Amino acid sequence: MKPVEIFGQIKGMIRDVAVDEMPDGFVYDMTDFIPNRKGSRVDVRGNWSFLGPTFGSRIWGGRDCRFNSPIGDRLLVAAGSEIHDVNHDTGAHTIVPGGGPAEMVQNAEKLNDKAYFFDSTGAKTPTAVYNAGAGTLVTKQIPASAPKSAVGCVYKDRLVLAEGSTVRFSPLPKAGVAPDNGPLAEWDDSSEWPTSDTIQGFAPMQGQILIFHTSMIERLRGTIAPATNVDGNLSLDTLSDQVGCTIPSTIVPWRENVIFADERGVYLTDGTSIKSLTEQGGVSDFWREAYRYRAPGPSINCSVYLDYLLVSILTTTSAQPFFVICDLNERAWFRFTNFAPSCQIPGEGTREEIYCGVQVDNRMSILSTMFGEPYVGAIPAPDFVDGNGENVRGSVTTGFKKLNNEGMTRLRAIHTSYHHQSYITPDNVDGVKVEYRLSPPTALEFDVPSIAEWQVAGHLPNNDEYARKKLPIGKRGYGLMVRISGISGSRVSRIFSIAVNAGAQDRGKVTS
Repeated sequence: MKPVEIFGQIKGMIRDVAVDEMPDGFVYDMTDFIPNRKGSRVDVRGNWSFLGPTFGSRIWGGRDCRFNSPIGDRLLVAAGSEIHDVNHDTGAHTIVPGGGPAEMVQNAEKLNDKAYFFDSTGAKTPTAVYNAGAGTLVTKQIPASAPKSAVGCVYKDRLVLAEGSTVRFSPLPKAGVAPDNGPLAEWDDSSEWPTSDTIQGFAPMQGQILIFHTSMIERLRGTIAPATNVDGNLSLDTLSDQVGCTIPSTIVPWRENVIFADERGVYLTDGTSIKSLTEQGGVSDFWREAYRYRAPGPSINCSVYLDYLLVSILTTTSAQPFFVICDLNERAWFRFTNFAPSCQIPGEGTREEIYCGVQVDNRMSILSTMFGEPYVGAIPAPDFVDGNGENVRGSVTTGFKKLNNEGMTRLRAIHTSYHHQSYITPDNVDGVKVEYRLSPPTALEFDVPSIAEWQVAGHLPNNDEYARKKLPIGKRGYGLMVRISGISGSRVSRIFSIAVNAGAQDRGKVTS
């Protein structure tokens, strides 16, 4: 009898539909695999690696800046209460004199060859980092006439800060006045605009600023800010009175759009309408459950890399952290394990990179190697091993497949087409584990599915080419779920097909 394929052209995982009615292209869970890559339906991710030594305290965020000569490209990172100048290639870092923010809830902003760091504790005004001459970086506080804002953005050559429910605008830069120029000059009390509620974050767009509140979003439109003897041309209206954002580290741009997150999901807006990425991707239930475990304080952050939205959720000590990814072109989600950065700093200019802070180790890491093929310059190439020493091992779980509608089915065997290869341990006979269960799960089961209900069909060996193997089941049931997981370390791990050899029985037969 011809096996029935249960593993189609995969887009991602989905949780918002019945486990036995999943649409084509979706699975119940997928960890450490990337769909539709390198000619396979799912391909294991690469490893992440550390960049440089420890900082000794939590990394809050930063900015990858392209300063004018002689400063050039600099990666500035806030850790503890200091700002560090980090080497892009080695991760070696030195402290920029003058101190920095005690904590941060968003990355720094750059305006007119200066980077601005915001203190979320309200202890000080934003800290500017700039060239003091001869290529030396220094820090300086914005004058006390500016608000001690935890959030800010750059709009029309001004630094924009929040003071309660009021938007404050910095002075415009003036030629020939340095360094006390622009935001470092005295702020005009008249250069402000009131809003409807406490400001939680900003997102600049073409001709407007999105202003995020706890449960609403407003738009401040126009190009000329008010000031003494200047009326300006700004106007305020409401984008949404149902959705807001209290996590500024989730507000990121993508292709003239803005992405943000709250307790109900992850959203995308073009400034006129709002769409839920979690709802479109079918993971709203998953998101709400993961959000329930989030740790207090700045515990969720986002970035965009290669049209993938990367969302890190730091959790309480009793729960595993989450790192979930959305393919923004497909609106499909999947997730990685063993990685949940405390911040994500996008590369600027010629470096397409995401620099992350690893909270457990207080070290920097780079993320691009998880989506690429890291160059190692070694033959044979090593297995994919993360910076903390854990092997990268992908796992995929199908939906509950009924092969005979609601009738009893004799399940004979599972056929798997795969490629699991290690260049340094080629003879491992237990490279891949194949499991199945005869009933759907009873909960979302993030990390430890009901072990008692999973049964091992067998193990598949490492192989140096495409292979198809058969593992017997010999059971009866109304359907089954299949889970395939990498067990040993590998350099190549791909799944091409999962099929089940089954024979339908009389649908009048039922279990006792």
